[in-house]
Amino acid sequence: MTVRVGIYSSDLLVRGARLWQRGGIYLALVLIGLGLSFLSPMFLTRLNLIELVNYVAIIGIVAIGQTFVIAGRGIDLSVGSVVAFTACIMATFVKDYSIPPVLTVLLGVVIATCIGAVHGFLIGRLGVPDLVVTLAGLEVWRGFTYLLFEERVISRFDPFMRFAGNYRFNDWLPAAVIILLVFMVIATGIMKYTLLGRYILAIGGNRKASEYVGINYYRYKTLSYAISGFACGIAAWILLGRLNAVQSSLAVGYELQSVAAVVIGGSSLFGGVASVMGTVAGALMIAMIRNGLLIGGVNFYWYMIILGILLVVSVALPAWERRKEAR
Repeated sequence: MTVRVGIYSSDLLVRGARLWQRGGIYLALVLIGLGLSFLSPMFLTRLNLIELVNYVAIIGIVAIGQTFVIAGRGIDLSVGSVVAFTACIMATFVKDYSIPPVLTVLLGVVIATCIGAVHGFLIGRLGVPDLVVTLAGLEVWRGFTYLLFEERVISRFDPFMRFAGNYRFNDWLPAAVIILLVFMVIATGIMKYTLLGRYILAIGGNRKASEYVGINYYRYKTLSYAISGFACGIAAWILLGRLNAVQSSLAVGYELQSVAAVVIGGSSLFGGVASVMGTVAGALMIAMIRNGLLIGGVNFYWYMIILGILLVVSVALPAWERRKEAR
């Protein structure tokens, strides 16, 4: 009898993991939204929803870049530091050196993309483990940010610099949401319908097999990290505009949140399986939980605990499924 219970329990976990991957997250979002709307009348207010979707836009864009990295069986722990460094660079360019805002944003995105490409080169070409390179990047870029900008707070930017994070179409639809949706559609198209996306998935699924059929592992590994850097550059622009100020301590914790959004959204931490739309849904779930706890007056440390548990469960269920299939 005990053995049967164990078998039924394990089968239930596998079915739960498959159901989640097939769209269970969207049902969960509806239920969380309904629950929060009943628990707090503030949840569905206009100001709260705008704050919620602006936060989703930043984390969602970073997480979409993270999706490409994880799809190629990597991980990028440097995203928060890269966002902070890029935002401070943009602020310095436009304030201290009077570089035109449009050129400032372009330069910032290019710099962030190059940082990602350097990480990818070190990992793909030199064979340094992903964890080591990006963990070092987390420290290096955060260190450069503190070293170059110290405790400065740069604020009050012109309309273009604030546009991505502050402008609202028809006074209610944030520009950040439009940027997120456009980025999501483009990223989905790349992942599903282009050789770039398919090759990144291939090297994440089976590196040896992909190299055997002629896929350049080093090139696509580097490109996956360059995409992550590009996403960090866009997110830095939105964050700068949303706050209308920058400082060295920006974007702390984005690493865990972006990885959690990707994994909760149904992508495999073991590579080869990815869902861009699922990642955005994962980012929305994280933002809703965070927002609900804040407006409910719950200690913020509970958010950290819940996020960590969600991440473990989201990785454990697919791992359990893989283990069952291997048997």
